[in-house]
Amino acid sequence: WNWFNPFSFSLEIFVSGALISVFFYYGWDVAMNLAEETRDPAHTPGRATFWSMIFLMIFFLIFVTLILLGLSDAEIAEYNTNVIFALAEKLLGKELGYLAIIAVLLSTIGTIETQILQFTRTLFAKSRT
Repeated sequence: WNWFNPFSFSLEIFVSGALISVFFYYGWDVAMNLAEETRDPAHTPGRATFWSMIFLMIFFLIFVTLILLGLSDAEIAEYNTNVIFALAEKLLGKELGYLAIIAVLLSTIGTIETQILQFTRTLFAKSRT
């Protein structure tokens, strides 16, 4: 529970928090540009960005809490960076654990497509002016 304590500050925790912040803020530009296509963009600027960040932080905190409570230090060390599969295997079994890997792969593909969309939208906007 010390991980959630705001008074236990160290350089290592600061660097970890900075990396997590970069992860959280990555993709805000896409949500901002897509928000301009709403029915009333003058009334709802940034609403999609706000809610996407809130949900992302909630899901990330739930996932990290499940990892810390569900896996031992030895299991985390054994699976190294593949803790998603370790947690899914422990909760759902080995066969359904592979479903988590497929979900991560599809999420990665969706992220790449979103970045491509952002790039082409910027090119299109620049070509109109």
